[in-house]
Amino acid sequence: MSEFADYLERYRAAMENAGAPIDIISIQNECDYTPTEGGSSATYESCIYTPQQMAAMVKAARAAIDSKCKIMGPETFGWGQKAYNTTLLSIADATNNIDIYGNHFYGSNDVSFSKNIYDKKKAHWMTEYLVNYGQDYNDYGYGPYGGEFKFEYRMIENIEIAMQNYYTGYVYYNMLDDFFASNHGGSSTQLWKRAWVFSHYAKYATGKTRIYTTKSGFAAIPQPNSQKMLRMIIMFQRRDL
Repeated sequence: MSEFADYLERYRAAMENAGAPIDIISIQNECDYTPTEGGSSATYESCIYTPQQMAAMVKAARAAIDSKCKIMGPETFGWGQKAYNTTLLSIADATNNIDIYGNHFYGSNDVSFSKNIYDKKKAHWMTEYLVNYGQDYNDYGYGPYGGEFKFEYRMIENIEIAMQNYYTGYVYYNMLDDFFASNHGGSSTQLWKRAWVFSHYAKYATGKTRIYTTKSGFAAIPQPNSQKMLRMIIMFQRRDL
């Protein structure tokens, strides 16, 4: 583990010297998931860490990597992440050396453990989730994807779940494909509907402190150091307004 940690620091230093400094290093993508198991057709490589191994790895990484670069972990896949993160949070080497907790939102998973991360005053980011435009939306009663704004509601719902469960950041990794209209019959400079979804949160939620949220889609967020309050209302309608 120390050799891998040293390699990560050499890589960080090389990127900084090349003019592209790295702010955060994540130890492993989906450390609890083997893509080829369970009948999955995915064939990409993976690397499994137990919570104990992840704790040891972040300790080694924190010792080797320049302190101005933050350490992220564990970025679990989704299924079973509550048990994984709960165990990880009980290990001092993990809590002492992870700067930002990161996890994905795939599968049916219980994210209530995020409150424990919040209580430890640690940042917690949702770092990967995708609603594929090619998939069937029958679970929402919409049928196959047709391009209307209603097909973004599942994405909005996922952002709301993160906000309701004490996540402090939401990273959407597939912006190039999903934020521009070039994949939907438009131009490469035209923003697509999903870009407007995220720009709404970026404009109105970033830098605010949430004081109240319900699962019906209502959030009230006050401006810092101000008596002004911003109220966000999410209307899950099955038609465009």
